[in-house]
Amino acid sequence: MNIKSDALFQWTSSTYPPVNSHFDKISISELSKKHEGTYYLTVSSGQCETKRDSVVIKVTNPPATAPCSPATNSVTFDGIPDAGPFSVTESYDVSFQTRKLEGYYQLHYPDLTIIFHQYWKDIEPEDGEYKLVHVSETSNRDDPYVINITTLYQSIYFTSLGKAYVSHPNGKLTVTFCDAEFSGDNGSNFFKTSGSGSITRP
Repeated sequence: MNIKSDALFQWTSSTYPPVNSHFDKISISELSKKHEGTYYLTVSSGQCETKRDSVVIKVTNPPATAPCSPATNSVTFDGIPDAGPFSVTESYDVSFQTRKLEGYYQLHYPDLTIIFHQYWKDIEPEDGEYKLVHVSETSNRDDPYVINITTLYQSIYFTSLGKAYVSHPNGKLTVTFCDAEFSGDNGSNFFKTSGSGSITRP
């Protein structure tokens, strides 16, 4: 089709605001998972026949490999006991309406709880790098590539900051973290530690 200089390009999608311009390209800044979907294009120019087309945009997490290799289903901490091998379960977290992995070792040792973004409640999490966030952000962030990891030790909940890495060795969902920062308090004192670990779905 010969495009005239007065041609109007109209892009519409259920995941992005409409764009009208005289340019044959669309620019989406800060592309994220929420922008996935079908984008429809309508081109019109004066009395010429209107042309229509569409394109499907899929957003995936870039490949990433954890910079450490902790033992499977275990965690090492600074200042509190290491734990593992964990007995791991996967379940649905009613409070945050999403999937979670839980690792339990034995009494008087730290455990691990990993909560995914709500986006992954019915979808297998993609491989790649995830940001460690407060548990509330697993439901109120647009970016689904976030995870919350907490550990409980001596009645203190430690929540994490840093990065985690999702992979599927032998087809099994695995979350690995390296030197993640953990902090918590018991109502009167504040505590910090760091930890590296890996937890794999049974």
